Amino acid sequence: MGTPVIQRLDSVSRRQFLGGAGSALLLGLGGSLLAPRGASAQKKYVVGIVNTGTSAIPSAIITEMNLAAKYGGDLEFKPFDNLNVQFTQFFLGKTDMSGAFGPISGAIGRLEGRPIQYVSPSNQNHTCLIARADAPYTRMEELIGKNVGWFGLPSEASAGFLMVAQSRGIDAQKQFRLRKVTPPLSAALVDKGELDAGLAIEASLSRLLATGKYRVIGKPLFKEWQEITGNTLFPIGGLGAREETIRNARSAVVAFVRAWDEAIELFNKDVKGFLQKEWMKKALGLSADKEIEIAAQRIAGTFANRWGPNGEKEMEFYLQQAVKAGVLKRFPDGFLNPITA
Repeated sequence: MGTPVIQRLDSVSRRQFLGGAGSALLLGLGGSLLAPRGASAQKKYVVGIVNTGTSAIPSAIITEMNLAAKYGGDLEFKPFDNLNVQFTQFFLGKTDMSGAFGPISGAIGRLEGRPIQYVSPSNQNHTCLIARADAPYTRMEELIGKNVGWFGLPSEASAGFLMVAQSRGIDAQKQFRLRKVTPPLSAALVDKGELDAGLAIEASLSRLLATGKYRVIGKPLFKEWQEITGNTLFPIGGLGAREETIRNARSAVVAFVRAWDEAIELFNKDVKGFLQKEWMKKALGLSADKEIEIAAQRIAGTFANRWGPNGEKEMEFYLQQAVKAGVLKRFPDGFLNPITA
């Protein structure tokens, strides 16, 4: 779905955040995000966004270029440093929409009774398996029986990993020696040789590759999925909205999708140029020129923000395969609600 993996998958698990109000109260998040307004003030629909990771790319562009105002004055973009907190606020109804809405976490929330819907894809699952530069592995199958670092479920990266492995005829949880680790620890243990391979996500992956100590095994998960299934969509993130927001303020949701689409279109036209901007480098944790060069090559083409003619069917297939892989208990009826600009 992602922020830099160091911050995306920190000490608090996604499932803990899915739990509800108890978590929010512990985090001091019980209050409304909307400040009191005069009776005549236009209602603002709050969109939760993240400050870090690839989902922060369109968020940062929208903020810096004030695209929200271009598409209407009823959107208020609220940034979060932590993806899990952003999820919690959305699930509890403290925000109306989400710009960092993972399909797996969202589907789990839907199955738990949350009135939330997936309205648009955004960024593809660019998760990769990495190994030391001197390791012999070139294909996922060569890791059977080996030590592999992953982030556990319901991480979007780990879910995608299980699903791609399944599509290749591999039961990852049985045939790999999986070790649940944090992203920075995964890379460190790969470097030490304690793990044969581990998962990595952009933009931290580009930073790792810039050191020359690591290399990618195979291809990013979304490209593996495309080659195996023939489908385009294999998202790690997307846009979400609450049912009542869609029902009562559909125009605001459409404005959100339009702003997001324009931000991605602008980025795709000048990927390297945007990555060189100081505010974008800060969001992605990039600094050295070599990191930016690698990231520009790897991140280009990872956004799929249009449903396309077969998009809904592809997402239905995606969720069905998640059920088959044991990632979801059952298909989340009513979760998909495609909205286009």
